[in-house]
Amino acid sequence: MADAQISPGGEPITGAKAPSAWQRFWNAKATKRFRRNPLAITGALIVVFFAVVAIAGPYTTDLGRSCLRDLGLTAGTAEAFRNPTHPTFWRVLVAPPG
Repeated sequence: MADAQISPGGEPITGAKAPSAWQRFWNAKATKRFRRNPLAITGALIVVFFAVVAIAGPYTTDLGRSCLRDLGLTAGTAEAFRNPTHPTFWRVLVAPPG
């Protein structure tokens, strides 16, 4: 009877389930305060928007031939600038063109 809920009178409620982790998170004090604050929600949406744009950006762009030449990319490494695990991605991102 460890997972049974207790009524305000101190008696166990039969047939009631313990709240899930999601329900506990959604009903937590900090989450309720966050949901009531429209400025916090707006800020979170802006951060999510910028994250989506940053992740989708390389897949929605196409580098022209002159840009590839300026970045020192060859035909074999032209697609490597979209892969964050490849050194070419970081060279294109951080180092200015010559």
